[in-house]
Amino acid sequence: MYKAGLYIRVSVLESKGQDECQSAENQFKILNDYLKNNTDIMLYNTYLDLGKSGMIKQREGLENMLSDIYSGLIDCVLVKDISRLGRDYAQTGNLIEKVFPFWGVRFISVNDNYDSLKNCENNNCLISLRNILNEGYVRDISKKEKSALRVLMKEGQFLGSLAPYGYIKNGKKLEIDDESAHVVQYIFDMAKNNISCYKIAKILNEEKVLTPYAYKIKKGVVKEKKCQNFFWRESGIKRILQNRAYIGDTVQSVKTTLAPKGKSVRLPEEKWITVENTHKAIVSRSNFELVQNILNKRKRSKNTNRHISKNNNSGFNIHCGMCGFKMSLKSIKNKNKTIGYYVCSLNSTGGICKNTGINSSDLYKTASKIFETHYFLLFGKSGNTLENLKHKAMCSKRYLNLKKSGLYELFKNGKIGENDFNINIKNISLKLKKSDEKLGYISDTEKIFLRNTVFLLKAFAEKIIVCGKNEIEIKTKYINPF
Repeated sequence: MYKAGLYIRVSVLESKGQDECQSAENQFKILNDYLKNNTDIMLYNTYLDLGKSGMIKQREGLENMLSDIYSGLIDCVLVKDISRLGRDYAQTGNLIEKVFPFWGVRFISVNDNYDSLKNCENNNCLISLRNILNEGYVRDISKKEKSALRVLMKEGQFLGSLAPYGYIKNGKKLEIDDESAHVVQYIFDMAKNNISCYKIAKILNEEKVLTPYAYKIKKGVVKEKKCQNFFWRESGIKRILQNRAYIGDTVQSVKTTLAPKGKSVRLPEEKWITVENTHKAIVSRSNFELVQNILNKRKRSKNTNRHISKNNNSGFNIHCGMCGFKMSLKSIKNKNKTIGYYVCSLNSTGGICKNTGINSSDLYKTASKIFETHYFLLFGKSGNTLENLKHKAMCSKRYLNLKKSGLYELFKNGKIGENDFNINIKNISLKLKKSDEKLGYISDTEKIFLRNTVFLLKAFAEKIIVCGKNEIEIKTKYINPF
């Protein structure tokens, strides 16, 4: 007797009632009728994925079914047709041809008249062909949807899920929201007076003005998420100042999804769909252009005044140990030289964090010590460090030099013969030479650790947490020897 799992999937369009024949009720009826006519199969559980695309790999219902297969709870899977299992050719083919056979699972697609227990080569070819056609169907639908959306965009209809800050959605049109529009005007007025984005963010935080996201939560437009930091940030101010929605234009199709995998990429500006004067403006065009000129001048000035070398650019995943925000590398002038300094991005964008940051060279030295310690724990003797080895080598050298001096005294006073003196001096000289070589090797190793810290961090550090001055924690990609 087979223990069966019924897998039912309804896509986004089907869940909206556009395809009643694929509804969950209809699928269940077909599968239940099949069970009534096949008494060698008993129902164990039904797995549902409602409003889920067949191109998505992570589906709760599918994952629960696979979990029960791996646990040995079911050994038979029933679907209405192959497209219900998925429309991704590679994933669906892998399930049918590899996963199910490996776990001894019987697979039945009712409308395709396919049963893996009674399959033949022709049926397998038919299933593969259906998989290819299903994926092609999704690609075709995706192209048609995009074409239809582009037509609406060119008509100036706003298709975004959320209106820009300062506006509210009325159907597919934008209308001014008086309560938040005055904040947008306030931001543009400050920018027009050459106040930087950082200072604008700081002013708004000090005046306790709600951020766009916090304002949407207050209005019930979006649901509140836990662990949100509701601070105005420099980047958010810049986005507002560059948004053409505030002069009455609608700019859409800035990004596109590479169907069918869902990866989003930014399009070149010439491919954006821009329609002017689609709604009432909050800011005049002259003021908007004035602000863009100020931002562009500031950007050019910033690019020409970068003092930190390419070698000091982190590329690391560095976070503040106090607030959790990412830390960024800044150039700070100290007397006649410029140094790199990691600062909490919450502070640099107008928020408040008590973390004083860390000098980049101090971070690299501390990290070097950590990697050095790990090296000796993994490959060297327990308790050793380069510093300990250096100290031992120096002590040994001093002892040999003292011994050498003692031999001269003994020979001078006639307590040892010339032959014994020469033999002992030769042995001590050889040991001193080895001691010098050892000290040179230790010195070179120290330099290697210091010079290659950036490389080691990029290669082996998963996350770096800066807790305070010269106090860091490195979460490594390898197993920590501690």
